[in-house]
Order: sequence, then structure tokens, then C-alpha cells
Amino acid sequence: MVESEDYYFLRVPQGKDTTGNGGKPRDAYLPHEVERDLHRYQQAENIAQSDPVIDVTPRTVQRIVKTAATRAADRTGNDDFRKVSSQGTAVCEGTRVPCDDME
Repeated sequence: MVESEDYYFLRVPQGKDTTGNGGKPRDAYLPHEVERDLHRYQQAENIAQSDPVIDVTPRTVQRIVKTAATRAADRTGNDDFRKVSSQGTAVCEGTRVPCDDME
């Protein structure tokens, strides 16, 4: 997690692979509320900063996100939720990183 007064980022060590050469590291923005909840989860589950936050396969994350998006669309009647994808979540392989690793 990269912190500043204004934002947090979640480091994804190996992002989406679009070239066949392995995914590049990337940082996903986290709102303060999500960072707070994620930090609480890490503490409650005793997850080390260097460990994956969610220890499941990328395909499992895709299924979970798709199921949640479908349910949200069905319950709200807002079909925009059907466009949500796991690519935007960047949670599957996220780890906390210090600020100086961002540069």
C-alpha cells in the first residue's frame, strides 16, 4: 500500500499480461474507506505486507466480481453494473509497498 495524505495505491506485482511476456507491476488507486477496510482485514487475518491480500486464482476473482456485478444489476435494475470487471479491481495479487517503491 502506498500512502500519502491524499491517496492510497495497491501494488499489483504482476498486472494483466497483454504481451505474453508476463504482466508488469501496476498500482491501483484505493479510496480512503477501502484502504481502511482492507487494512483492518489484513490485521484481522494476520496477513503480512508481502503476502497476497486474497489468496485465490485470478480466474476465481473474475468469477466473484462477475457474480457480484450481476447481482448488483439485478437488484438495482442498473445494467451498468454488468460492465464491471475484475481488471479494475486489482486486488487479486495486491501487496503493500512503501512510498519510495513507487518511483
